[in-house]
Amino acid sequence: MVFKWNKKRGKVMWKIKVCKITRREERSCQAIQNLGLAVISIVAGFIVHHWGYKVLEIFFIGSLIGALLSTVILWVLDRLKKGSLNMTPGDRLRHQQCILAAEVLEREKILSASAASSSSASDLLQPNSDFHIRNRYLSRIGAPLPSSYDINAKGLQYRALR
Repeated sequence: MVFKWNKKRGKVMWKIKVCKITRREERSCQAIQNLGLAVISIVAGFIVHHWGYKVLEIFFIGSLIGALLSTVILWVLDRLKKGSLNMTPGDRLRHQQCILAAEVLEREKILSASAASSSSASDLLQPNSDFHIRNRYLSRIGAPLPSSYDINAKGLQYRALR
């Protein structure tokens, strides 16, 4: 949230959309928040029932201090690792462009290496099957591959029975 002083209406606030997240991520975050709210409400009721409102006040102050400390620790760790938590929108855009450029360079390097090899570019981008991963593992540890396995076909060759 960004706060701006407006002469007519006092403080005005509006949201800045910083990162795009999927609906699934948003729902899982909401579920975790709701779980936290439910657990804290239950704990607060337990504290009031057994020890009273003064202990509840101390519990809430302790929760506030814990939240502030974890925020400061996250901020410091992000600063040390040059992360993106406290970037301005312009800095974040430049950071995302650098990441995108690095991904494009890596993809071009993979595709240029694949042009020299026998496999095509689409083979590199497709996930390997369980069968292929198993046989690659067996060949790396020195175990013999099945005699009917063909490396170029990426699978077993079936012969007709006569």
